[in-house]
Amino acid sequence: MSRPQEPPGQAFGAEDQVYARSPRRCARRGDLGFALGTMGATLCALLIVILFSNLPLNLDCALFLDCARKLVRGGIPYVDCVDVNPPMSFYIHIPAVFVSDLFGMDGTIVFHLMVAALIAYSSGMLLHLLLRLYPSASIPVLLVVTTTWISFSVYVVCFGWFGEREQLFMLAYVPFLFCRQARHVGAHVGSTAAAVIGAILGPFALVKPHFCVIALAVEAWMLFRTRRFSSLLRAEALLAVGWGVAYAVSFAVAPAEMKEAFWGRWLPFVARNYNVFDLPLKDFALRGLPALPHYVPLALMSLPACVFIARKFSSGARLNVEALVVGTLAAYGMFLIQHKGWPYQVYPMLGFSFLLAGIMAMAAIEPASVFAEPTLKEPRGLRSALLAVICSVLIAGSCLVAAHRLSKRDTVRSETDPFIELIEKYSSPDERVAWISPSLNPGTQAVIYAKRISGSRFSGAWPLAMLYKDVSRTAAGPFPYRTMKQAPEEERLFLSDLGTDMQRNRPRLVFIHAVDAPTTRPAGFIMEEYLQKNGWMKEYMSNYAFLVALNGYSVYRLED
Repeated sequence: MSRPQEPPGQAFGAEDQVYARSPRRCARRGDLGFALGTMGATLCALLIVILFSNLPLNLDCALFLDCARKLVRGGIPYVDCVDVNPPMSFYIHIPAVFVSDLFGMDGTIVFHLMVAALIAYSSGMLLHLLLRLYPSASIPVLLVVTTTWISFSVYVVCFGWFGEREQLFMLAYVPFLFCRQARHVGAHVGSTAAAVIGAILGPFALVKPHFCVIALAVEAWMLFRTRRFSSLLRAEALLAVGWGVAYAVSFAVAPAEMKEAFWGRWLPFVARNYNVFDLPLKDFALRGLPALPHYVPLALMSLPACVFIARKFSSGARLNVEALVVGTLAAYGMFLIQHKGWPYQVYPMLGFSFLLAGIMAMAAIEPASVFAEPTLKEPRGLRSALLAVICSVLIAGSCLVAAHRLSKRDTVRSETDPFIELIEKYSSPDERVAWISPSLNPGTQAVIYAKRISGSRFSGAWPLAMLYKDVSRTAAGPFPYRTMKQAPEEERLFLSDLGTDMQRNRPRLVFIHAVDAPTTRPAGFIMEEYLQKNGWMKEYMSNYAFLVALNGYSVYRLED
């Protein structure tokens, strides 16, 4: 991907201005109708799944919605809600909580509809920018590219982690990426659209530090290729940077309790111990996704072919492909660096791949819209046939997704339903429910579904996984729990915080994990046994009575 030699005095992308002066390619009515129908079917499939398939709430989303509810009610981050993630993860979920409280709506539906709105924004803005970047391309072809991008979210909604932060980042970033490309090739973008694009990207890019790394890597490549440094002073870039400045200021003006807890306690603790969740590189580097087990190696192998084909593209289209390739590689690099191997962490890479597929589909259907030679012709009948085939695949995929999700409608909450029924039976809406477990599942979801607030600042007992990361049970003996005297200061602080939450919030129900589950970290650690042996339950739960054992949990009820 070496920088091409432009003719003297000709800016990178100047050839695309020739296309801007030529009329947009005409399309057959059938092609236009088919492309519009494909986009409509894809969006309808998404909306049907969200509204009628009982779409489950992602574990992380449930956690952040619970934290956001605490903040809306006056809580302080890292004091009243503690998690391993930066606070922007809490902040971006506040609008869903605010809307659900204001209108008395189900928080899960509100959140999913907000994700759907972000998908609609991302797709609509992408189409708006494609019209400027490819001024000679026919409307049906650009609709196909946009629908390919919508299909990224179709995959996500079908196979899990809908609304995960990686998906939200890509939905906000793609309009920004194409807007920045338009700046680099000299295409016009309105100031209002640019301001909206930068304003929406800002918070989502700040959710995780490596999201900024991906965006910066792509921007650096485009700057290297075009040398248009003045484009950095455009509205979308300034607003995105402005969000970063405002975020930094928010830390400076935060309450003293938050600053002390975040900087002095939790950030150093997590930085030292988060590797407890790491996997060996060989176990996940080429791991696929649900229904796409060989996606990662195939995606990586396709990149050289995309770059090779793009050599003959116009400079703008070539820059488009190169930026998507750089984004794919940067996203994959961040996936490897995290060392966790969680499938949703591949979503940024997957999103770039969908866009690359869309651009390559455009090159196949309508070569003259992307190749440098404007007189290149293709048989119109073949163009319509290719368009029909690609649209048929997209429609079939959307229908299969909707059918797949709808077929699971009655079983999707089978794991959480018993807990929801118990919570609703033995507690009132204004009472809290505490969940003391090494796992987020099903506690975080059950609390949100039952419209309650967690009774503890901790979403799960994840600090114990870190505190016991170097401890394991021998084959024959019991797990070597530490007593209060043996425990390090960080462990004693965690137990004290947990006890303080019981006394201050007085949750009506407390669910304590009572079995050794395969996903427990460390292996063999049983939460209820641990809390009984170190005396915590005797000290902080003397006014609770055992209620029932339910699916691996002991449930305790506060006695009046």
